[in-house]
Amino acid sequence: MAMARVLYTVGTIVGPETRSSSIPKFQYANYLSEAHETTILAKEEIKEEKIRKQAETIRTSPGSGLLGTLIFPMFITFHVISSWGSYDLFATDDWGVSVLPFIILSRFSTNWVIFCDDTPEGQRIRRRRNGIDWSLETVYLELLDTVSRVSFRFADEIIVTDGSRILPSDKTTLVKGGVDCKFISDVESNSEYKINCYQNNNPESVQAPIRIIYAGNMYIHRGIDIILDAVKESESEYKLILIGPPPERGGEEVMSEFRNYYSKSFTQLVDEYSEKIEYKGFLSDHRDVIEEMIRADIGLCILPYDRQLPHYYTSYIIKIFEYMSTGTSILATKTRATEDLLTPDQLIEENDSTILANKIDNFCSNTELRRSCCENNLNNSEKHCWDHLWREFDEALNPLLETTQKRN
Repeated sequence: MAMARVLYTVGTIVGPETRSSSIPKFQYANYLSEAHETTILAKEEIKEEKIRKQAETIRTSPGSGLLGTLIFPMFITFHVISSWGSYDLFATDDWGVSVLPFIILSRFSTNWVIFCDDTPEGQRIRRRRNGIDWSLETVYLELLDTVSRVSFRFADEIIVTDGSRILPSDKTTLVKGGVDCKFISDVESNSEYKINCYQNNNPESVQAPIRIIYAGNMYIHRGIDIILDAVKESESEYKLILIGPPPERGGEEVMSEFRNYYSKSFTQLVDEYSEKIEYKGFLSDHRDVIEEMIRADIGLCILPYDRQLPHYYTSYIIKIFEYMSTGTSILATKTRATEDLLTPDQLIEENDSTILANKIDNFCSNTELRRSCCENNLNNSEKHCWDHLWREFDEALNPLLETTQKRN
C-alpha cells in the first residue's frame, strides 16, 4: 500500500517509555507514523521517543485538565478546516473528545477510522461494577462514553483488539493481538536467561524449583484471591513470582474489597507463604517483567468475567501473548478469547482456587506437558507479533484509501 497522508487525533500515547511497547495504544501510533505520513494531534504531550521521531508532525493542544479537554475538539476542528483536503485518512482513538469533531467533519471530507485500544464497553462496565455514584464527573464520563458509542455509527472503519458486543460487525476489524516480538528478542539477547522450553541449555535449570509467574494487579476483582488461595491448597514445590501493584495502589474501594475477603494485609499474606511466594512489586521497566517471564515455567492469567466484568470473556489480554512469546506454559481462565489461543490443557474451566491448585500440581509434576504447551505457545505466538498484525491494518485501510484516491 502506498504511503498515505493521515491525521491521527488521540488523547495521549503510552508505550515503552511508560508501560509496554506491546499495548495497542502505542502500536496504533507506531504503525500509522511508520507506514504513513502522519500528523498527530494530541491532548497531552507525547513522550514516546519513537513516535516523536517517526511522525511527520506532532501538535499538542493548549490547556490542561478540564480546560484542555474543552479546548481539544476546537483545536482539532480548526486544524481540519485550515488544512482542508490535505489528508487521505482521518484516524482517531475512541475517546469521546477525540471523535466528537469527526462525527460531523468526516461527512464532508475524507474517510475516518477509529482505533479502539480496549473493549469499548469496558470503561462503562468498570464504572458500574460497584454501582454508580452520580456526580458531575460521572455524568461527564457517561456523556463522553455516549459520544464514543455514537461515533461508531458514523466511522467508516473500526479496528479493535478485543471482542465487543456493541460494534457494528460490517465495518469492524478484530485484530487478535499482540506482542512486540522484537522487544522480547532484544530483552532475551541481553539477558543471561534464554527462551528454551526446557531443552537443557542451562544444566542447572533441571535442579531449580518450578517458577510460576503472575503479572498484574493484586486486586480481588482481578482474581488475586483465587491465586493466593490456590497456593494454600496446592501441594507442589514451586516459587510464585508476583509482579504488579498491591491493593493499596487501587484506591479505597479496592482496599476495602481486599480487607473484606482477607483478615490480613496483602504483605502479611505474602510473608506467610514466603517459601512459595516472592513479591517483586510494580516493576517500572518492562524489560524486567519480560525477563521474569523468560525465566518462568508457568504463567497465570485469571479472567474473572463472572465478577461483573463480562468484557473479560472476549478480551485478548496482552500478558497472554507475552507469556506465549517468552516460552511459558500458561494456566488461564477459559474464555472465548483464551480458547482461541491456548491448548485445552492450559485452560481453567472455572475461576476456582481448587481447580487452579490441581492444575498447578499437574503442570509442576509433568515436564512433558509443560514442554508441549511451551512449544505450542511459541509456534502460535509468531502470528500475533505486531509487525505481522500490521498487515491486517493494511487490509482494513486499503479500501478506504482507494475510495479517497478515486474521490480526488
